[in-house]
Amino acid sequence: MIKPKVLVLGTFHMHEGLDSISQKTDSGHSLLPEAESEIALLVERMAAFKPNKVSVEVEVKRQVEIDKAYQQYLHNDDWKLPINEIHQIGFRLARAMELEKVYASIGWISFQSRNRSVMY
Repeated sequence: MIKPKVLVLGTFHMHEGLDSISQKTDSGHSLLPEAESEIALLVERMAAFKPNKVSVEVEVKRQVEIDKAYQQYLHNDDWKLPINEIHQIGFRLARAMELEKVYASIGWISFQSRNRSVMY
């Protein structure tokens, strides 16, 4: 029996206006050149793992939204990636691996814990 291999990446939540990664420009926010290089290197190293699926921290109920955004990114070179880990890392990695889909993952697994439902 072949056991699946899983690579999990934990990262801070990126956002526009975070001075360590972005700068305000006339057309909004853009990544700092250093952050752009670091993200590209991270994606390159993760691609060496050769993932056949990419999952991002988004509620499953938003899968249609993720599908639409990813397809825009794949087919529109002018589409600007928002500054967050879902797009900057997840979308870039999926594109580098020529994957058709990026999967929303919050809500895949649920269990009861002390009289309340917990979803991951």
